[in-house]
Amino acid sequence: MRKTILLFAAMLAISSNAFASQLGLYGGLQYQSIEDDENTELGVLSARLGSFLTENVSAEVRIGTGVSDHSERISGMKFSVEADTTLGAYLRGGVFITPRVYPYIIVGYTQFDYTAKLEGFGSFSDDESGTSLGIGAEFFINKKTGLTLEAMRLLDEDDIELDALNLGVVVNF
Repeated sequence: MRKTILLFAAMLAISSNAFASQLGLYGGLQYQSIEDDENTELGVLSARLGSFLTENVSAEVRIGTGVSDHSERISGMKFSVEADTTLGAYLRGGVFITPRVYPYIIVGYTQFDYTAKLEGFGSFSDDESGTSLGIGAEFFINKKTGLTLEAMRLLDEDDIELDALNLGVVVNF
């Protein structure tokens, strides 16, 4: 019995040590390619900060700012849309399928602030917010640094749908 307990404790220590570097605070940067239901494409650079709550669940916040806008001509007038800021709070649930690969689902809340301009008519600013859902994976280069790839539905409201493909870097602290 004593050997069984010691063996179990040793296995627990080894498995805990494999994930110890992955648990705790993390942060990173992401480029988000955001597209709405009318094929308007915007670019957002986001910073993220999170913490693993358990081996499989983490919570994070993100803040982003627009870095590329969308413009087109409508009846000879220039129309443009730009992302001002994005804010979000999310929970991620996943499992390390290897010590370097962490696929996950992500759910949370996103606020998206934007400005639309029509040449000769001025500009209009507004914000949209709602529930977000997606899938992603982190691919660790070493124990502290990894690459992130995500596909998310940022918003799905009556008047707007926003989808994002996110590519980024994550660092464990």
